[in-house]
Amino acid sequence: NLAAAALPFAKPSGYGLGKSGWITAAFSTDAEVDFELISDWVDESYRAIAPKKLVKLLDDLKCPDI
Repeated sequence: NLAAAALPFAKPSGYGLGKSGWITAAFSTDAEVDFELISDWVDESYRAIAPKKLVKLLDDLKCPDI
């Protein structure tokens, strides 16, 4: 994701994964981390590689936003 790579705490992942769009996020110990953003990234990344059966299970278990 080009938008993610432009963030100051993000860089392309090593081992050739950056070529496929994977991003590594590194934070200092005193950084204010946007956990909602990170959670969205983890969810998006998991869904991109997980078997469809597991994504459907995740969708079935997901709580509605309140």
